[in-house]
Amino acid sequence: MVFDRHYADCYDLFYGSKDYESECDMIEAIFADRGVTPSSLVDLGCGTGRHSSLLAKRGYVVTGVDKSKEMLQHAQERIKNSGVTVSLMQQELEVLNLRRSFDAAVAMFAVIGYLWTNDALMTALRRIFDHVKPGGIFIFDCWYGPAVITHGPQQRFQRFVGQQGEEVVRLVTPHSDNVRQVVDVEYETFVISDGRVSSRSTENHRMRYFHPMEIRLALETVGFREIEIGVFGKPEQSPTANDWNIVVSAQHPSGTESDAGPSSKGGTDQEVDIKP
Repeated sequence: MVFDRHYADCYDLFYGSKDYESECDMIEAIFADRGVTPSSLVDLGCGTGRHSSLLAKRGYVVTGVDKSKEMLQHAQERIKNSGVTVSLMQQELEVLNLRRSFDAAVAMFAVIGYLWTNDALMTALRRIFDHVKPGGIFIFDCWYGPAVITHGPQQRFQRFVGQQGEEVVRLVTPHSDNVRQVVDVEYETFVISDGRVSSRSTENHRMRYFHPMEIRLALETVGFREIEIGVFGKPEQSPTANDWNIVVSAQHPSGTESDAGPSSKGGTDQEVDIKP
């Protein structure tokens, strides 16, 4: 299992320096470049709700979706404290069924990389396509294959200070498989209080990386068109082997699909409406 209670509790500590505001700026820049003006938006793999809450503050009607109940509990608390309204759903992308469609869908922070088999990837992309309105847009980021193969992931040792002054240590150990295009990343987390390890946890995240033509093939197969691939944070630039993260945008063809939203097929949802 990934994103369990211990990892979810430390998640915002690990990524406290991540610039979510600038990432939302990038999303809006892509909207503008594509000439779309979304009102409704679904944040797929919303995690602890950082993107969802910021996008809601910018005026979008946001639905956040994540498979981890523990992550959604943190999102619920954040959104409540932010004074915005966001609907939160616990679902997996492969069985996504929100019974409505949206002007835009985003999946940030390598969410698509967790779909590491072809079946999982294509099933999820079909469900996502069904949830985007004709003329709408889908934006996601992922690891860029040429960079992963050229440079390879590195082991990392990180130290953090928790809210109560405790020391939190994280050891990140990757193992690459260039045949299957995945990196198995082991996260070991230690919480140290009064000079002693008070808790320890381990999670293994299997991450897929992608090459440009397979991205285009997958998206075009499910029906998306007008696919653009750029450097993460600088979507107008073409990626090179030095760019680990890329951002992809694709549009649902206008006037070719019903606007009635997705069918009733798919998973059941657990919804929490959070209002200020």
